[in-house]
Amino acid sequence: MMQTSPSGRQEVLDWATEFADLLEDNLLNRISKRDLAQILAGIVSYRNTGVTPQVSHLSLIKAYENSSGLMQELLHKILFASYTDMGKSIKSEFFGEVSAKDTDAILAELDEQGYAVLPERLGEHWVDALLSEAGKLHYKLYNIDPDERETDNRKIDPLKPPKCVIAYANTADLESSSLLRSFSNDPWLVHLASRHMNTAVQPIDAQFWYSFPSKEASGNVAQLFHYDLDTLRWLKVFVYLTDVGAENGPHEFVPASHKPGSKPQPLTVRDYARIDDHEIDKYCHQGRKTICGKRGTVILGDTRCFHKGKVVNDKFRLIFSPIYAPSRIGYFHGK
Repeated sequence: MMQTSPSGRQEVLDWATEFADLLEDNLLNRISKRDLAQILAGIVSYRNTGVTPQVSHLSLIKAYENSSGLMQELLHKILFASYTDMGKSIKSEFFGEVSAKDTDAILAELDEQGYAVLPERLGEHWVDALLSEAGKLHYKLYNIDPDERETDNRKIDPLKPPKCVIAYANTADLESSSLLRSFSNDPWLVHLASRHMNTAVQPIDAQFWYSFPSKEASGNVAQLFHYDLDTLRWLKVFVYLTDVGAENGPHEFVPASHKPGSKPQPLTVRDYARIDDHEIDKYCHQGRKTICGKRGTVILGDTRCFHKGKVVNDKFRLIFSPIYAPSRIGYFHGK
């Protein structure tokens, strides 16, 4: 074992003392003992049963808000080993062979901005295959018109759209689709997510949904600004399966707002409430970015960023979104 010199040991001690002071001031002094106890109990519960209790999930949300994200970041670093499979080209069935240089460029943008758009769109034949798969799925409708009767477990013809704002595909259908499982397990997407989180990850969930025109934004279907708190760390991939212009509900986000300590406190003391545009503009001086794109556009999103899907004014939008994380700890909706 390598021996550390006296001066080296002193440097380690100084760093540890400084880090402990930082944690005490910015973490422990901002989180209640009860919430901390609930979080630790939730981790033990997850390790034993694979389930995070709702009370632990809610305590993680409060800890995120009170520590500006530092609590989740610390737990992530403590619980998961660093990713070591670095600096190589990746061969992907869906994206071809991707060089380490191209991967590094995408990750640099993702790490800095919180979002990155892949430089090449998904091939047309794969978009067609995913669109065909969409027709086989059953959906549940949200924000429905009073005249809409059948709201659950129904197929959708987007040319004869139901009277609703959002329609989410049933989880059982997503899990039974070999194409969707293959896409979610694509080695390059898994590698990108692992590099971003600096630990080995896996797909833990997926969503497939239609967005239809509506007169005003609804917080119930993520059309007002918010940030996700799915687990300790995660990455979402959004695949536009329709052309998305300014009138088709493009994704919008606040750059760099995923970083711990980046969120203005007036926006994080509201019990995870949705946020209006004018408040984002008031407190987030880096502005907002909107992501339009042709069908096949693939977006990587660290959705700790403030983000939303804009209201659809014309036609409809269809998105497939696998979600990656090292585990489901804290993921109350997961298994």
